Amino acid sequence: MVTESAVLRVTSAEAYPNPYKPGSGGLTVEYYITKQASKAYFILFTAGYRKIKMVEMDCSAGRNYFRISEAELNALNNGIYYWCVQIEEQNRKERSGLRVLIVIK
Repeated sequence: MVTESAVLRVTSAEAYPNPYKPGSGGLTVEYYITKQASKAYFILFTAGYRKIKMVEMDCSAGRNYFRISEAELNALNNGIYYWCVQIEEQNRKERSGLRVLIVIK
């Protein structure tokens, strides 16, 4: 029998502030991983699902917070973007569901 905590998963993921406005000091990503992973990433996609940013984050088990600086987000135009948290362990990848990020300049 495999316990829930033995399964590698992202069980929650949130980004704030949302909508994001330049001048708000960056974007905070909060996510929960059920067990230690070897890698974790924040992945940002356009509305057409083209990957435009992939940032490595902490991959510890439990609740984690990651701050993306305003300088890294300045190139984003007004609009709707999609994002997720992806974790990796050996040859296995798990993703949170896609979330929406709105950018207003």
